[in-house]
Amino acid sequence: MQVSSTEKLPVYQVIGPKVRIHWNYTELPETEDYPSGWSCEEACVAKTADRASLISAIIRARYTVDDEFAAINNGGEDYQSLLDFRVEAKALADGWLAALA
Repeated sequence: MQVSSTEKLPVYQVIGPKVRIHWNYTELPETEDYPSGWSCEEACVAKTADRASLISAIIRARYTVDDEFAAINNGGEDYQSLLDFRVEAKALADGWLAALA
């Protein structure tokens, strides 16, 4: 899911029993209607989730199951983008688990 904020959100943001994981930040310029800010992708999961659940939540924030199957079946760039993102999702999950240790 894509979210926007007037400030750059932390990579790991705990709110109650959930952790919101942010990545892929883009700085947004000020416009006539909106102040400057930040946009990023976000996954929300229980802060006690295991590694597999964290990875799944991060991947589902960008890809539906149908999107994932389509990328696999399309091959080429679509498949490589999925594989690259899976590596990023694992790194984000591992970062959260390391922060808990």
